[in-house]
Amino acid sequence: MVLYPKAAGVKDQFVLAATKFPKYGGIGTFGVQGLADGRAEDLEMQPATFDYGFEKGRVYNLEASTVIKNGGGFSGAHSDIAHPEVAHAMWEAVLAAP
Repeated sequence: MVLYPKAAGVKDQFVLAATKFPKYGGIGTFGVQGLADGRAEDLEMQPATFDYGFEKGRVYNLEASTVIKNGGGFSGAHSDIAHPEVAHAMWEAVLAAP
């Protein structure tokens, strides 16, 4: 979380609130936050054999920095998604749909 605060700061958009989350922040950094009915759940990305048990109508923030971590330069690890763990989590979400 180095470039986002600098870029948002150009327009005075990065204001830290009294909570642990800033007023504006990247969804990749903080996940979906502030859902009134508690439909968001924070989880760690798991091995490709894990049963997430995803449910329809819920939001799951997967913290994946132990898997999606290789890269450098301006884009960092944004393109480092070719991992079995990532594919598995995506298919678990797809198959949870009705």
